[in-house]
Amino acid sequence: MRGPPDAVGHPGPLVPGEADRRSRVVSRTAGESTGRQQLTEADIVVSGGRGLGGAEQFARVERLADALGGDCSVSLPGCRSSCMA
Repeated sequence: MRGPPDAVGHPGPLVPGEADRRSRVVSRTAGESTGRQQLTEADIVVSGGRGLGGAEQFARVERLADALGGDCSVSLPGCRSSCMA
């Protein structure tokens, strides 16, 4: 939940809701390393989506990201249309 917007209209800070106060982490599992840097740390990001036509074409995005020394991402519609399946 967000607090009230500021004077310029930007959303306010995140404010924990009642559900957040009742939640707790019960376990953590490390994911497998892909050999790539974290997307948030990448200077270059190559993104793909539904226009690729399917998961088999996403390898092109990965190769380009590797060649540029960056990381790759996929749009939400791309995920939903099984671009990354």
